[in-house]
Amino acid sequence: MAKILIVDDEAEWREAYRECLTDAGHSVIAFGNGHEALKHIETHGCDLVVLDVRMSPSGREVLRSIRRIRPDLPVVVASSYAGYRDDPDFRGAAAFLDKSPRMSDLPQVVQAVLAQDG
Repeated sequence: MAKILIVDDEAEWREAYRECLTDAGHSVIAFGNGHEALKHIETHGCDLVVLDVRMSPSGREVLRSIRRIRPDLPVVVASSYAGYRDDPDFRGAAAFLDKSPRMSDLPQVVQAVLAQDG
């Protein structure tokens, strides 16, 4: 079981991710903004972050801050917008996830990233 942090400004996505990953056996904490998530990472840590691209502060800013705090922390970048995979600011991501109502990809992506890291 991994401790996973969800960072997404949309409550529906946070809850969907939380439910899906909890059902897969993980401990999940969710935040609606990057500032709260970064504080949690600094004080409590986690094993993996699922990070939304479009939020405040932006996903790219949060990813940069995570890299300064914990360069080794795997981050799965999630978005429903095209083109973010080619954005050089997201090169530090461990994986990419297209937001989709079909949540079956999420546990598989998370498990693959955790397996690489562990």
